[in-house]
Amino acid sequence: MNPLEHAPLTPAGAPLTSCDLDEACTPLDCEVVVAQFGQALQGHDGKDFVAHYCGLDCLQQLQGGGESEE
Repeated sequence: MNPLEHAPLTPAGAPLTSCDLDEACTPLDCEVVVAQFGQALQGHDGKDFVAHYCGLDCLQQLQGGGESEE
């Protein structure tokens, strides 16, 4: 099964790939990114950035008000 087949789409309509599927990508720590960039991540580009570099779990955390499951 192609992992991009059911991937969310960017505002431009391209599949949003996770950093773990990109050999040239270094994943970032979700809490650090949210703490450092905060509200700037609320736009489409910010959400795409978070989903790609931090993962979909982090994006859900960001959209849910930044609450952690810890």
